[in-house]
Amino acid sequence: MHCFLGASIGAFLVTFAGLHYYKQLNMKIRFRFLATIFDLLLASVLLGGVLTFVLPDIACAQQSIPKLDAETLKKITSEASALEALIVMATPQSIAQAQAQIRTSPYLSDPDKAALDVIACGVNLAVYGTKTARIEVPPGAQGANTKYITWLVGLIDALSGNLPQIFQNTGSARMSEFISSLAFFRASRNETQEQALAALARFEALGGASVVPMLIRGQIALESKRYDDAAQQFRKALELDPQSQKAACGLARSLLALEKPEDAKKALDPIVAQAGVGVAGAAAQNSLSAELKTLYGMSLYSLNKVLDAEPWLASALKDDPTRVEVLVPLAAAAMQRRDYAAALRYLEGASKTASQDRTWLVLKSQFALENARQSDAERFARSAVRFFPKDPVALAQLIRALQKADDQARHAEAADLAHVVLDLTKEQNPNSIPIEQAQRALAQNTALQFLVTESYCHQDWASAAKYLQQAGSAALDKEMVATVLRKSGNVRAAVQFALSWYAQEPTSEQAVEAYLRSLAMAIGGGLASAVPASDAPTGLGIALSALGVTQGGNANAAMLEVVVKFIAAPFSKELKSFLYYMSASLQNDENKAIDQLKNALAERADNVEALVSLASIYLNRYNRQSDKRDTINRDKALRYLTQAKALSPTDHELCARISELESKIKQ
Repeated sequence: MHCFLGASIGAFLVTFAGLHYYKQLNMKIRFRFLATIFDLLLASVLLGGVLTFVLPDIACAQQSIPKLDAETLKKITSEASALEALIVMATPQSIAQAQAQIRTSPYLSDPDKAALDVIACGVNLAVYGTKTARIEVPPGAQGANTKYITWLVGLIDALSGNLPQIFQNTGSARMSEFISSLAFFRASRNETQEQALAALARFEALGGASVVPMLIRGQIALESKRYDDAAQQFRKALELDPQSQKAACGLARSLLALEKPEDAKKALDPIVAQAGVGVAGAAAQNSLSAELKTLYGMSLYSLNKVLDAEPWLASALKDDPTRVEVLVPLAAAAMQRRDYAAALRYLEGASKTASQDRTWLVLKSQFALENARQSDAERFARSAVRFFPKDPVALAQLIRALQKADDQARHAEAADLAHVVLDLTKEQNPNSIPIEQAQRALAQNTALQFLVTESYCHQDWASAAKYLQQAGSAALDKEMVATVLRKSGNVRAAVQFALSWYAQEPTSEQAVEAYLRSLAMAIGGGLASAVPASDAPTGLGIALSALGVTQGGNANAAMLEVVVKFIAAPFSKELKSFLYYMSASLQNDENKAIDQLKNALAERADNVEALVSLASIYLNRYNRQSDKRDTINRDKALRYLTQAKALSPTDHELCARISELESKIKQ
């Protein structure tokens, strides 16, 4: 027995030393011819050395080894085959299972355990580890089975991105072809990858279950942009191990490329659920790779859950600062939170890789607008439009930037762009990802909001009402909406909107004014700015209901009672002035109306509506006089009109009313 062990160890040491020396020396040989001759000589020497030691061992062993019973031999063989199958399966679960069985095996020697454990670890690193991860032959592996040492040496080559040299002169075997195929994951040369793929084909021909062929084919399909094929391969890999992060990440990346973020998230959900309590808690788990965190965050981002995506993307960036693809989504999240310092940091970090990216350019423009840099905002938005001339999101951002400019030429350009955006967004693509749908909808709203605002500023009430109707639930200034509805004669809509606004914000002075103006228009109050209504009967019914008056009741009296209550409330001078003016318009007594209008001017001397109303009352008095030589009332009317004109009112209806009164005075 001693003779057998000593000779075996000697043979191993000579052979292993020879291989090591061969590897070191072969690296120094630069010429193929000399290397070939050296290979032949060294092979002869090694073979002679092995035979010298091994042949005596056989004779010695025949005399020294105790015979094992058939059952024990069967168990040893079965265990070795099972371990090999688990390692070849190459899923994280099967590798962990193999390592556990290696440690507890009653049949393996300690050197064999050390060698097999490192082999399992090396396979795991080759398939799932970083490209820089390496393994070494552990000291404890000395004396291990030559087969295991051979696998180990081949695996070291594969992890270095080379096709294992030690298998070149051996016949095709399942483990040697499997290990050779692993070089694909680390190879930097196409030739090596092709050789690894050839080894993979031979491995598959020999039979046996493994996740490696699916992962390799999935990776090739993904790099070739054959995303459906890639997804199919990664799904097969997940069937072998549903908790495989590499397979799940490959599937998620394929599905994101296919614009299926919901499916991509579902592919990762089981692993996320396993990693931590809740989605937010799992984002910080070290057990999850930076790749998985990135893909999970990008899935959420694509689903328009930008703030939910942020912790995932931030954690991925912390784990791997080279993941520049997360910077733009992180900047978008920071902009939503109005964390402009963080947004700037992310945007600057992405500047080298995303300078022609639409979202990056749009965010840069938004950032400039938030910091009151209109020219920079316009510059970045124009760059986005130059790269993406038919993209409504880019066009909408340019509209925002131009809207902040002072000159009318830019506003006219923005109006033209707004119509282009409306044409481009007439039909939404139901298959586009949610964030793109949301951004296109926002672009449409931006265009409509601008057109409503421009029409409002030009007092084109019909156009403003048309765009307002198209805008639907788009966020607009409530005072502007109330004015557009009222000025365009949409009584019912005006009353309903004003009632709702006042109900929600009863202390808002703008809401109070809009509420009273809409009610006054509905009941036919004599407001100087009132216009003919298109749906007065319907609006009147709503107004009467709001005032608590039945059909045929005295709406003016009920309205006046409401106004008086508001006058008694602690409002500002501006609103009090309007309330006195409103009270005057509801009075049947001319003298009381004059008193209320004077009260309005006492509160705010620049109340043009009150000035025009006073001018109208005094001119009517003058016109009713039989003695036209008494010009006191006429002079008062002219004085109030002069004061009103001096305030340069911009309301077209008021200006028209002033011109009408002036014309009557001159008659």
